[in-house]
Amino acid sequence: MARDTITYWFVEPRNIFTNQVIASRLAQQNQAGEDRQAVVMLDDRGKSPSVWQVDYSFVAELLCSKRTVSLDFRVYNRQGDRGPIRCWKFGGKKKKRVLVFR
Repeated sequence: MARDTITYWFVEPRNIFTNQVIASRLAQQNQAGEDRQAVVMLDDRGKSPSVWQVDYSFVAELLCSKRTVSLDFRVYNRQGDRGPIRCWKFGGKKKKRVLVFR
């Protein structure tokens, strides 16, 4: 039988303003605690970004408000309890295709 793996979500703020917004939003949702501190983790490329561990609903909320509030961040995820985090690119805009008729 296959076991269900838990997906953990992480957000890396890329400027001070975004870091303040994430910290204050986590505090408003009562999610800021010892397990929600900004931590440094190893990613799949060998780099060590400083990230916040968040829920997927928080990631979705940030993605919705990314343009209006001009937030700059990267989203990572990890399958299971161990291993490196991976950059998650599916939250961004899709590349537009141009159809060429001949």
